[in-house]
Amino acid sequence: MNIKRLLFFSLLLLFPPVCLKADGGFLLENDFLSYRNLDRFFSNNFVLSSGKYSVGTEMYTPRDKRSAEVPDGDRPWDGYTFGEYRLRFDKESDSFRQVQFRAGALGDASRAKRLQKYVHNDLGFGTDPRGWDTQNKSEIAGELIYSHNFRSRFASYLGRIEHRQSYGFRAGNVKMLVFMRQSAKRILHENEKFSAYLFAGIGGEVKGFDTHLDGRLFTSNEQYTVESIPFVASTSVGAGVDFNRWSITYSIKYLTDEFEGQDGSHWFGSVGVARELF
Repeated sequence: MNIKRLLFFSLLLLFPPVCLKADGGFLLENDFLSYRNLDRFFSNNFVLSSGKYSVGTEMYTPRDKRSAEVPDGDRPWDGYTFGEYRLRFDKESDSFRQVQFRAGALGDASRAKRLQKYVHNDLGFGTDPRGWDTQNKSEIAGELIYSHNFRSRFASYLGRIEHRQSYGFRAGNVKMLVFMRQSAKRILHENEKFSAYLFAGIGGEVKGFDTHLDGRLFTSNEQYTVESIPFVASTSVGAGVDFNRWSITYSIKYLTDEFEGQDGSHWFGSVGVARELF
């Protein structure tokens, strides 16, 4: 194995034990984790969390990564890197509210270009992404994300089911939207220390603004933008295990079209290691 790949994955495996005394973990969402392995659109999301703090980066790319030209008719290139502080309150056994404050950078200042070129070129996980210089201008990013989260359990003819629901909003110069998500877990095995389950989820969001598609809110957009679709739905299926308040999950996710003229559906995979909030 490439020594750089080995070091990269070693860091991922070593991070969760560091967070054992606080809510935390990591989330990786990427096209290569799905069965279709199509590297495009919402290309990557990587978040590391410990306690009340997180750092993350998101990458958005067109279908064609080989061209250095402005991707006419395709999704714009864009990067977003942020730090996050979150507060949870009204926490009960089966519900809590959460507020997340994010601050970071959009465009070239996010350093998403350098990270993707490192993963693709140095680690050998894809073709050389050549169009990053067509991003819109760098901009300081600020966001507030509010959610209300619920959990319930019940018996059904399918067995023991755990239902989760959340709704809320996201406001700032990155995205302005309202959202709702629903998921159901079919518990296959459970005792005091360990559980295994399958799950499926659906979600939807109504967007008023998306900087990754509509361009910057406070600076001119000299490169390229597209017209975003106001309503985006998502579905997911996956499996996971829980132990000692920690969970490991894998899922495949599907998003409906996010911009006018989008050519092709979008699938990506997600791997998460996290300490349970409940």
